[in-house]
Amino acid sequence: MTIFALDGQHRLIGVQGLMELIRTGKLQRYKKDKKPLDAFITVEDLRLEYYIEPAYLQNLAKEKIGIEFISAVVTGESREEARRRVRSIFVHVNLMATPLSKGQLAQLNEDNGFAIVARKIAVSHPLLKDVEDRNPRVNWDSATVAAKSTVLTTLQALQEMCARYLGHRFPHWKPSEKKGLIPMRPEDEELEQGISEFKQLFDHLATLPSYRRLEEGTEAPEMRRFSFEKDGGEGNLLFRPVGQIALTQALGILVFKKDFSLTAIFQKLGQYDANGGFSGMDKPESLWYGILYDPNKKRVLVAGRDLAAKLIVYIVAGTDDDMERAELRRLLALSRTIEDCSMGFDGKFTEPREVGLPPVIN
Repeated sequence: MTIFALDGQHRLIGVQGLMELIRTGKLQRYKKDKKPLDAFITVEDLRLEYYIEPAYLQNLAKEKIGIEFISAVVTGESREEARRRVRSIFVHVNLMATPLSKGQLAQLNEDNGFAIVARKIAVSHPLLKDVEDRNPRVNWDSATVAAKSTVLTTLQALQEMCARYLGHRFPHWKPSEKKGLIPMRPEDEELEQGISEFKQLFDHLATLPSYRRLEEGTEAPEMRRFSFEKDGGEGNLLFRPVGQIALTQALGILVFKKDFSLTAIFQKLGQYDANGGFSGMDKPESLWYGILYDPNKKRVLVAGRDLAAKLIVYIVAGTDDDMERAELRRLLALSRTIEDCSMGFDGKFTEPREVGLPPVIN
């Protein structure tokens, strides 16, 4: 008798891989085109990465999996009728299957420490949690936020923020790039530490003048919309997921690599925000014009996120490295350059070399 996997072929391959790993102690790795690599995943790799012992793998081989068998031909069917029935089942199974969005994966992921921490903060922190008689602050499904949306951010953005902030504190929460393995759920004690530190971050974020305006009755769309959009808006990067991620990425560097305290950082950022530093992304006088805002297509520019993070680190901490300062200035000028002319902070075209770095916040 021959049995074919009508659906769940990847599960079958996974089980076959497990059995091969148990039998031989190693598992062949493959390229995307299914050609074998000159590399293997070994039991020792799993032991070092996930602290999995060989005895645990042996026990996995004894677990039971439910399987539904479908006869290729049933009594009274012709060959053609059987073929149509089996194909119909296969097509319907795959037509009804819907891939999970990244937001849904973030909701369900119980292995990724950053996803777990992000979910906890989303439902518990006063800035984000659902409150009666207030519009929801978190979009739990979509990866983007529409200009008119009343939410502040998305769960996917929160997970990315968490990874870029706490990734310095818990680098082992990240998946192993070398081995291509998925991350293992952190210990509960570590998760509590991560939740505590991410909560402290949001406690400080909530003190920024732009976010305090939400508590005073201002709605998120008013802060998010660009000035040229219907009903106008402030064009504030703190209300765009890309801006939130860039800011948090910078904060992770300042806290964990440059040893700044959150209190010291937000004393500076509070002043910067109060002076309109995060607002008017769509205007030439903004530092974020050409970096997080594309003046040609008049939309958010995701590609500038890393440069935005570097600039936030610079305006908070400065730098004594002349080469680093020169390269940052070059990248800033390049982001504001069209052909051979750069947009100056006064709204007039100028030579790229005339575009300077913003002052460091005192």
